[in-house]
Amino acid sequence: MKHFSQIDGLLDFSKQRIEQIFKEADGYNRQYDALLSLAASNALPSDVQHTLLGLATYGWMPTIPKSQTEEPYLDKVVSLNSAAAVDEFLERLKKPVINNSWVGTSKILHFANPVWFPIWDSKVGSVVGIKRHSINIKRHYLAYVLMMRELVTAHEEAAIPLKQAMFDKYGYRPSSLRCFELNLFVGRSKS
Repeated sequence: MKHFSQIDGLLDFSKQRIEQIFKEADGYNRQYDALLSLAASNALPSDVQHTLLGLATYGWMPTIPKSQTEEPYLDKVVSLNSAAAVDEFLERLKKPVINNSWVGTSKILHFANPVWFPIWDSKVGSVVGIKRHSINIKRHYLAYVLMMRELVTAHEEAAIPLKQAMFDKYGYRPSSLRCFELNLFVGRSKS
């Protein structure tokens, strides 16, 4: 996997780049806050919330959910607040929580805790040097989590312009992690 320093423009949150992110990811940006709210909601029984979040997350994906773990994990994920706790959780997570997919799992984990879990998919994977047929391998997702954590730790202030622009346009401030992940996702050619 490439190091973040090898990805051109990853720290670019210029006005022009923000406009490109708005243009190419407008639908995602508009739906994002609703998915975060669903993950954070305490109004539903946890098993219903778990199922609804899985269904809603798969609305972002080209497949339908076929299986979901019965093990409760959302409350655990929401409460994680350190790199060590995230690493321990991921180490104990022996299989994906939905559809036997690390892509789907990354999205559910992200909506439950957008500060610590980046969204992983084939487009982002290709930008960081992972072949499409290898995207659903846990160690690739774990390496991506570590890469993104290192990026946010080193360059969090670079995301401030996008956070403010997202607030101005959509009414919410994404995490720094989401800003960098969105920058990876939008308008990049596959490696």
